[in-house]
Amino acid sequence: MRRLAAQYVLFVLLAGFFLMRESRQEPCVVVDDWFTDLLMSSTRSESPQVPLALIEIDDASMGLDGGSGPDGTHAWPWPPLDYTLFLNAAMGLNAPVIAIEPVLAWETIGNESETKRMEHGQYLRFLQSAILRVPRLLLGAELGFTEDPTAPRQYQPVATLRRVEGDHRFIPQFSIIEREAEETFRLSAANGFTNLPAQRLVRKVPMLFRVQGDVAPSFVLQAAMQWLQLTPDDVEVKVGEYVELGGRLRIPIDREGFMRVDYRVPYERLGYGDLLLEVQKIDGVAAKPGKDTKRLREKLTVLVRADAEAKTLKLSNGNQGSRGQALAAGLATLLSGKFFTAPPWWSDFLIIGAVLMMCPWFLGWDRLGIWFFVVFLMLIYTLTALALFSVTQIALPLFLPAGLLIFAGLYASSIPSQPIYPRESGE
Repeated sequence: MRRLAAQYVLFVLLAGFFLMRESRQEPCVVVDDWFTDLLMSSTRSESPQVPLALIEIDDASMGLDGGSGPDGTHAWPWPPLDYTLFLNAAMGLNAPVIAIEPVLAWETIGNESETKRMEHGQYLRFLQSAILRVPRLLLGAELGFTEDPTAPRQYQPVATLRRVEGDHRFIPQFSIIEREAEETFRLSAANGFTNLPAQRLVRKVPMLFRVQGDVAPSFVLQAAMQWLQLTPDDVEVKVGEYVELGGRLRIPIDREGFMRVDYRVPYERLGYGDLLLEVQKIDGVAAKPGKDTKRLREKLTVLVRADAEAKTLKLSNGNQGSRGQALAAGLATLLSGKFFTAPPWWSDFLIIGAVLMMCPWFLGWDRLGIWFFVVFLMLIYTLTALALFSVTQIALPLFLPAGLLIFAGLYASSIPSQPIYPRESGE
């Protein structure tokens, strides 16, 4: 029986090393991602409210709820006048940084009537005037691919990060800037790339992109740089480990340059129409302003689409959301300075060692007792992971301990039920 027990422990050890390797690969990593989602949904965030005001272009703002938008529009794209009203309202709240996620480009205006084109041109001048008065402005842009990969470089990212170490191969790569704000607007603002690579559940947002070999910051990272008043030379990147912003904030990233989003971080969030009403209160046009208007002042103000048509993503918190809402949640996570972290590398060996120490308990039990013990250990492990996560934001893995316990249980169930060290006759 001792020989059988030694063989059992050896096989569990080998299974542990195999599962430890596989836990870092697709699709097994999805199990740990799901477990982190569970930990996040089962605990409350201890982060204070971050200085972010999210302004949402909802259905009411576009007249899709039965009414009409601020300027009588009923569908996307928004006309320049609405963006002008937003910028004026945000500046009325002394926003030091303003970011606009939708691309400020109107490709369909050429098909409109002469009157519409003249009206559009007038509104563009209003918008340009408002943009020139914004202290720091970030405009959304979208990366894409050229049909001819051998074509010469057409665009250069506005901000290229130079202090980058590590393997760049897994960072999403694009060849051109497919859509960006009109040139008159870009001259007075910074570009922020809003691409969100496909994910079944949006758990992460990109910090980095590659554009024809150069590493450029995403919309989220660029917004943080604007908020902290940093230049690209102040940003240090170690791919697969972190992005450091001027020695003031270190953001953990994976090998693809993504950061995990904490959807629990609190921040101000209101519709575009509500923003205009709040500003009217401050200006004394509407009802007397209350103390609640102060919550919107001097914050990083971000405008995003949040209408029903734009909500095409499944967020890891269980909600349906838009690209802009996912990016805003990522920005809130970044501003909080509190990130999900993985346990140290040696914790996997501790898990394997703990299961090996419990192996003798499995031998000699019947099948019902073995699986009762497996379920009991997993319950204790889950409660421990919840307690640790709520205090330290460290997300323990699930794939390795669950897989190893199940293997140990299955193997022990196939061994005849008898004590490891049978009593000698006469004792």
